[in-house]
Amino acid sequence: MLWLLVTARRFTLLIYCDSVKFGLFRGSRPNGTYSMKKLMPITSDPSLLRQQLDEFDDFLNNSSHLQERKQVLPFFKKRPLLVAALGLLSGGEEAPDRYALELDLYGDFQCDAASGDSNNGHFTLIEFEDAQPNSIFGRPSATGGLPRWSPRFEHGFSQLVDWARILSSQINTDKTQEIFGLRDPHVNFLLVIGRKADLQNEIDKKRLDWWTKNVSFASHKMTCFTFDDVLSGLRSRLNYIDPL
Repeated sequence: MLWLLVTARRFTLLIYCDSVKFGLFRGSRPNGTYSMKKLMPITSDPSLLRQQLDEFDDFLNNSSHLQERKQVLPFFKKRPLLVAALGLLSGGEEAPDRYALELDLYGDFQCDAASGDSNNGHFTLIEFEDAQPNSIFGRPSATGGLPRWSPRFEHGFSQLVDWARILSSQINTDKTQEIFGLRDPHVNFLLVIGRKADLQNEIDKKRLDWWTKNVSFASHKMTCFTFDDVLSGLRSRLNYIDPL
């Protein structure tokens, strides 16, 4: 009986691991089946960050379009310093010194990555999407109207909405203290999606820019960057912080 029980438990675990590998539990996982992934400390290294930004530049130049799980996530998982630096783009973080990959949020959700500045209590939850021709906007309307926001964009945005909801219900709780090291952290959201070249015209660029500057939920600011804007934005901030 004991051997059969152990075999059954291992079989169940293998099924779960296979499911996670193939993305069946994206955004949420069954309760009680995983160990929480936490924000970890990281030390600033401008020289290494500059090197990783050059690697990011090469990465973007080698592929005009990107798949989230096959290309984007593996690239960032190998570069935690670059993940931490993403917090500079969302507003609030001045000197990121925390990062996480696939951070679990209250057992209900999971963000692709996270960044934090433990000194001023600001954190950024990050959602990566793909970079295909219609990742941000759908095809132009046959009637000549503006293209709709794409299903991929709306999927990423819905993730941010769910994070805002769960965070608002968990202020000053032990769980929030466990995740962020604070009971009432300042948390913003960053959505990274699409390529700048796929924005068809100036109107599309202005629509995305307006979204980035104006959309927020209560105290949670939501920012959206294309992969190209992430590169240029981080290079600009690094040159200001640590000029050559």
